[in-house]
Amino acid sequence: MNRHAFAWLPGFLMIAAVASLAVGLLDAPARPYALLSAAGLLIIAFVALIVAAVRGEHVDRYRELAESLPFGLWLADKAGRFTHFSDSYLRMLGMTLAQARRGEFLERMPVEDRDRFVAAWQRRSPGEPFEAGYRVTGADGKTYSVVSHGIALRDGSGKCTGWIGFSLDVTARQRAAEQMEFLAELSRVLSLTLNPAITLERTAALMVPRVSDWYAVDLLSDEGEVERVLMVHADPQQTRAARGLLACAPRELTFPSGAPLVIATGRPQVYANFPISAIAQLDQGDPQQVFLDSLKGTGIVVPLVARERTIGALTFLWCGRTRPIDADETLFAYLIARRVAIAY
Repeated sequence: MNRHAFAWLPGFLMIAAVASLAVGLLDAPARPYALLSAAGLLIIAFVALIVAAVRGEHVDRYRELAESLPFGLWLADKAGRFTHFSDSYLRMLGMTLAQARRGEFLERMPVEDRDRFVAAWQRRSPGEPFEAGYRVTGADGKTYSVVSHGIALRDGSGKCTGWIGFSLDVTARQRAAEQMEFLAELSRVLSLTLNPAITLERTAALMVPRVSDWYAVDLLSDEGEVERVLMVHADPQQTRAARGLLACAPRELTFPSGAPLVIATGRPQVYANFPISAIAQLDQGDPQQVFLDSLKGTGIVVPLVARERTIGALTFLWCGRTRPIDADETLFAYLIARRVAIAY
């Protein structure tokens, strides 16, 4: 049979695979790893089928087609040595192919993720699909959630000749799932009591370090001044150190940044370099200045709005962070503030 009669096969199968993958993505929006067992396996099976169906054609001929899809192709030899990663994956890592082949991408994973990935790769069997999920730090400093899936390639006699697979970026869906879970937990905590003071303490325990390094609450007093009622860190010792700064927080609504500005305008503020004067105003030579300087970083301040009135502001601060705050993080902070405002 003329193999050229099936020249349409790779493109047809790839389109079908993409459609199947899209169904998986829509069908499991809150379960980022769920697509691995169904649509993920399907697309790898299609890629392998293409290689097997078009006898005599090297897999490189179809590499460009596979890598045009919204995930990256990878290849490994039968000994398990990686030989190829997609350009998009390498750009995300900021690595050359030679570096990735040496396994340097593993150094970008948290230790527990790296150990789990390596263990899964060492256990791989030609008779079973390979799958693993992991987090990795990109060249931009962001943490990406990745799922990887692959199957063995075989020759005409059925012997394993290598491995083919793809890595799929599920960061946005992973983050969305985690945010929805957090907001549900926050709503549950808020429903346990009508006492605002208790609510403040309980919600603060949720915020750090899951949302930010530092979390502060400012409320508008009956006298029209801003009062910082809470500033917490995951480390109790840091929280105790911050108590000395509460009375030094700016109180006038005319203050040009931080919580006073947000309360006065009702609009959120995002800071690539959070103004430490918005945390506390200290006299020259104050011994707390060293601690205050250690709080430099990025931050978001969002308004607390209850009964159509701005009654305060929430501050989320990340120390030492240089990566810009994105729109998704700002929206998440806003959604948190909407729920916290219910307590008032």
